[in-house]
Amino acid sequence: MKGGAFGFSRKEIIWFAVILFTSLSLLIFCITSMVSKYYHYSESAHTKIHNYSGDLWNLQEISLFSVSMQRSSVNLITYSGNKKELENVQVSIIKNRDSLIAKLTQIKQQNRMEPIVLKKIVDAGNAYLVVNSAFRQMTADSVQKIKAADFNISSMRPTLHNLSDLTRATSKSITREIQKITHSRLNVFSLWEFWVLLIVLLPYLYFFCRFVSLFIKILLWD
Repeated sequence: MKGGAFGFSRKEIIWFAVILFTSLSLLIFCITSMVSKYYHYSESAHTKIHNYSGDLWNLQEISLFSVSMQRSSVNLITYSGNKKELENVQVSIIKNRDSLIAKLTQIKQQNRMEPIVLKKIVDAGNAYLVVNSAFRQMTADSVQKIKAADFNISSMRPTLHNLSDLTRATSKSITREIQKITHSRLNVFSLWEFWVLLIVLLPYLYFFCRFVSLFIKILLWD
């Protein structure tokens, strides 16, 4: 041995010390960075799923309130001769109408959906509210009451179908996005920290092999 220890030269020992300090620093940095990225990725995925779930719930309620309005509105014709039942029907319509308006306002304020999709849903919801008001005015007018049934078939029902189709299609799209996020994972091979970490560990592998080689030589000498 030439002024070294454990079979290593002084130059190798100095290089080992420098590499050890540098590699340990890089090791800590890379591991910390990877853990941080994984944490932020998980938090981002959780937030997206939470928002998407909220949007799904809002769309389901929009569909529920509009369908309930439709059923109650048709009952204005069915129970036209029953004053007490008509009062209950009117209360139900107003309750669902207010809930629908509130829900349309909420999704507009949250503004989490695609702008074009959001506009279509809000416009379709407002359009249904307009035709529903027109239908209720017809049923309250003894002269126009006869036309109410035709108006329901030609205008109110198609407007409701348009809103229902939009909410259904959007719900399916959101569900697919949730499934994508649920099944997606952070690809460690796409992180530059992983490759730096791999390079940093190579010198340790080299010195490990040297130690193993030295240990075998000692055994053979014995």
